[in-house]
Amino acid sequence: MTARPHTGNRDAIRVFVAVGISEAAREQLSGAAERIREKIPHGIQWANPQGMHLTLKFLGNIPAANVAPLLESLTPVAAETRPFALQLAGLGMFPNRRQPRVLWAGIGGDTPALSRLQQAAEKAITALGYPPEPRPFAPHITLGRPRRTLSPAQLSQTGQAVSALTPPQPVTWQVTSIDIMQSDLHPSGARYTILASATLSP
Repeated sequence: MTARPHTGNRDAIRVFVAVGISEAAREQLSGAAERIREKIPHGIQWANPQGMHLTLKFLGNIPAANVAPLLESLTPVAAETRPFALQLAGLGMFPNRRQPRVLWAGIGGDTPALSRLQQAAEKAITALGYPPEPRPFAPHITLGRPRRTLSPAQLSQTGQAVSALTPPQPVTWQVTSIDIMQSDLHPSGARYTILASATLSP
């Protein structure tokens, strides 16, 4: 079955594929976000700690009926992948410190295994008819996004504040599944729901 995204379908849902993080990692990331908030109290849309994740592939709006074939395509990928360890590794910004648009925590640990998993997932998903991701995979966990209303000076100040922070502790966790997640956008921020999971090989 070929899965074609539809943006006008009332049954469409906003979907991405990700791997989860541990509760200890969430606590470290929440602390990092709070330290940024102390220096930059306004102008950042913060990620909900309970929804923090590591995105492998963003699909956008797709028909809800396409979740089942998506899971079917990812199940063999998971079955051929053993669990592996990741850890938090520093803070950063996209695209740069002067004009940050995304504040993030980096990923360390078994990043070669993560890259192999992402490449295999990308191949399986594009085989369903989704467009390939043109940008190189840059694993990260989003902490927040500066609002478009911030001035260049405020953006620069935000970048400086993040650069000056002590990075979170390098908490380690095991990746044990590939998750298909739904994102619902709200004024207070996105809310995430795991729709289905493919468990990695034990």
